[in-house]
Amino acid sequence: MSRAEMLVAAWSAYAEVHCTAPLNYKFLFGTLQSVKQCLLEGGATASDVTRFLDTFQRFTDHCYETIHMHRHLFSSQGPAGFYSIEYLLRCLVLLSEFPELIKKTAEKLEDADAAHLQRGEGHDR
Repeated sequence: MSRAEMLVAAWSAYAEVHCTAPLNYKFLFGTLQSVKQCLLEGGATASDVTRFLDTFQRFTDHCYETIHMHRHLFSSQGPAGFYSIEYLLRCLVLLSEFPELIKKTAEKLEDADAAHLQRGEGHDR
């Protein structure tokens, strides 16, 4: 299993679990940073990107719902509430960078596939 596959699988599992049993947003933020770095390094396949996108929207929607439904709780919880909302917002800011990153990754994958086909190599992605 490649590093990208492991990171995307971990993110997918954490994001799904988080939607039913909240995890620490700082932890989720760190996981997202790792996924982003892996995408920037070019270590992801089309399958990795698709799997990430499957959880991307659900997690984002869940964060927005959390803010909307519980906005009064964050301020009344003192420092713990601020810590939680800080990292929830950091996750959303980081996620806002992914559409462009995903687009660039997809273009690189398409270019690599085209180069393989021109050289007569099989399609292995």
